[in-house]
Amino acid sequence: MRAIRHFVSESVSGATTFLADSPPADVAGPVGRSYFSTDPQNSAAWWLRYTTATPTEDDGTVGHGVSEAAVAVQVQNPLGHEVQRLYFLSAPDWRSTVNTSMRDFVHAAAISWDTVMMRRQQYEPWTDFHDGFLMNTLRLDELAQQRHPLQLYDRCKVARTYIPNTTYTSEWLRRSTKENDPGCGLLQTSAPQYLEESRYDDPDACRDNSDFEQPVRTLWKATFAVLDAGAARDFAIHVLGGSRIPEPYPWPADPNCIAAQWVSLPVFQGDLERLA
Repeated sequence: MRAIRHFVSESVSGATTFLADSPPADVAGPVGRSYFSTDPQNSAAWWLRYTTATPTEDDGTVGHGVSEAAVAVQVQNPLGHEVQRLYFLSAPDWRSTVNTSMRDFVHAAAISWDTVMMRRQQYEPWTDFHDGFLMNTLRLDELAQQRHPLQLYDRCKVARTYIPNTTYTSEWLRRSTKENDPGCGLLQTSAPQYLEESRYDDPDACRDNSDFEQPVRTLWKATFAVLDAGAARDFAIHVLGGSRIPEPYPWPADPNCIAAQWVSLPVFQGDLERLA
């Protein structure tokens, strides 16, 4: 996760005791992002078709040696700078009477996403995990041409799609309506019907959407559903070298809202050319 702007943990748990917000002296930089996939080729092909990703070789990431299949792609920003390497891995499956396999989780995520897209329920973070990219890496024209399932909300500032064969969606953020970012304007001209079909109500009832998010990296966040957001925050601070930043949900936790803690990871050498 070298280029990730924020480490985000979300839960429905209450507050926990804060630890000192000071990172360790020496911090190793992450090198990529790995996803379990029931079909790595298909997951990678999705990124190559609908985003600015390009093919790349798997350079021996952790898990490659025991994977049934492994495929990697390299996401680039519009300037051609490498943003993030994504790995899709399929591990050997197993079954038992007391355990659940990763394939079960993927199946559940796909069903949940289909239910959301059919408007039978709203999207919410317990549906999946998700990463956040800037919208200038998303090929809205190709999505519209293929009529690929897409969610647009918050005045088209946010787009969301499911990554096939995984437990993840990806969230794309239009950083500023004043910039020449691709957004609803493109679809209003080229695919107005697809635009209307893709509009969904904002699912975050408790979220502060006052534009305080100002990402400076193309891949700017990773979100994880956790049982204890405070404990996950402390891990990110003390193990990953992060610093606590304001969160968009009420904290201490409101029992009727998602509880979230946000942590900004340090900028490592070589990250500057990845800034959007």
